[in-house]
Amino acid sequence: MARKKTAKKMRKDKGAKDWSCNNPGKPYDLATLLDMLEKEPGFATFLFPVVQGALAYNAADIDCLQSYLAPLDPELSGLGVPSWNLGSTRRCTDVSLLVAVTAQKYA
Repeated sequence: MARKKTAKKMRKDKGAKDWSCNNPGKPYDLATLLDMLEKEPGFATFLFPVVQGALAYNAADIDCLQSYLAPLDPELSGLGVPSWNLGSTRRCTDVSLLVAVTAQKYA
């Protein structure tokens, strides 16, 4: 008889918060989110698979990511997004590529 697989539990580092989908608080601007990926214990490990899923068009992961990320207009402009395209890009997972690279680095 095959053993039933149990879900892996993430090891909680000392001082780490419990991250979950969807974010119960307000979403973060891009600069804050990138800073959190670098400095908050466990956040990059939590968010990296969410970003990967969002980039693969998984609806639940897109919703989760959007609950954490709300880039500001100047941040998007600084990335070269034209002003006429700011609204649609804010909710697009393409802006998540920078988050994905940073999350992978610190995961």
